[in-house]
Amino acid sequence: MPQEMSGSTLFLNDDAEGREGRQEIFGRRRFDLSEPLRLLSREDCHLCEITQRDLDILGVPYEVIDVDQDDDLQERYGELIPVVLQGEIEIARAPIERRELEKALERLTRKKR
Repeated sequence: MPQEMSGSTLFLNDDAEGREGRQEIFGRRRFDLSEPLRLLSREDCHLCEITQRDLDILGVPYEVIDVDQDDDLQERYGELIPVVLQGEIEIARAPIERRELEKALERLTRKKR
């Protein structure tokens, strides 16, 4: 069963001025997605943890799906994880750089407009 998670804003410090600025950059308002992303992951996957952190920083809602709990996903993606999907469309796969993930999300958001 997929574990439901939602993105959150990560603040690098606690000062109010810095927090407000970062929320504009990394907050949920930046990417208006029609549905949460799916992060294909597995237990003890360092790259998956980094991608999860990056999605949190970007403020994007997502759910984590363990590929080892789904034979079809395991067969399809195997060692290619992490993989980020919107619906059935692959947005990014390992290795995933935060800047590239951000660019992909910007393209998705533009398509919606």
